[in-house]
Amino acid sequence: MAGRWLAPQEVEGALLAHPAVAECAVVAAPDPQGLLKPVAFVVPAAGAGAASGGQGGGQAAELAERLQRFVAERLEGYKVPRRVVLCEALPRTHLGKVDRGRLGQQARALLAARRPDEG
Repeated sequence: MAGRWLAPQEVEGALLAHPAVAECAVVAAPDPQGLLKPVAFVVPAAGAGAASGGQGGGQAAELAERLQRFVAERLEGYKVPRRVVLCEALPRTHLGKVDRGRLGQQARALLAARRPDEG
């Protein structure tokens, strides 16, 4: 099966262009069909008005949807994150780099929990 190549940095760049984004990281995770999909972890900018954690709260859900639309206006559809998770901080390694391994584990758990009809 043929796939499409996706550079996380390209999606991160699109997200960082939005004024409500202070920091972000994009990782790939398999959906229920086994296809790799982008998942974005976003630290909202101060005053962005969204609760952290991406759970509950209409403001958080609204910001996540707004960010997905923002990326969709700039990149091809397959590059739009299937999920935008708002968080207070990105996990870091002991060297201070974003811990993409931990984010990948979280993303896999999130996409595995989704129903196939959710996309």
